[in-house]
Parts: sequence; C-alpha cells; structure tokens
Amino acid sequence: SQREIDQYFNLRLWLHRETAIKMLHNESIMPGSFSPKEIEFSKEILEKTNSMDYVSIEKSIAKLNSDFVEIYEKKFRSLLQLNGSTFEEINAEVQQRADDILHLRKK
Repeated sequence: SQREIDQYFNLRLWLHRETAIKMLHNESIMPGSFSPKEIEFSKEILEKTNSMDYVSIEKSIAKLNSDFVEIYEKKFRSLLQLNGSTFEEINAEVQQRADDILHLRKK
C-alpha cells in the first residue's frame, strides 16, 4: 500500500507540472511576479516529474490496486476469518466461565 501511496503522490506532482511550467514561463516574461519560494517549488516539481509520464503512473496504480486485491483475497481474508473464529472460541469460553460462576452463586 505504501507503493500505491507513492504513486498517488507522483500523480499529484504530475498534475501540478503544467502549472509549474506556466508559472516559470510567466516569471521569465515578467520577473518578480512570484516569490522565490514559489519559483523554487515549481522548479522542484519539474525536476521530480521530468522522468515521469501520466500513463505509466496510471498503469502502476492500476497494477498495485490489482495486486492489493489479490493479496486481500488470498491472504488477508483467510486471516480475518481465522481471527474471527479465534474470537468466537474465546467468547464461548468466557460465556461458559460466566455461566459456571453464576451457577455456583445459585447453589
């Protein structure tokens, strides 16, 4: 799931890429239009997204979703069922002990 989170982060960066390009273009035409912090942030976005493309990010997210569902279906679901049956056994034992204690008090 962390890899999927990372890909959504990349997608978010990618979606800001066009804005960063326009911002830096406007800054080159009219220097001083943006703060140094905004300019640096735009440059960082372009740097980080330089080797990315939207289709690859989208495919990666789809694959990670598919992998996640497969893991859930094959491993996690059975663990949940085992966990549930364990708690059912514990609950039955606690109920039995409670019944035994109540039964002893009635005598």
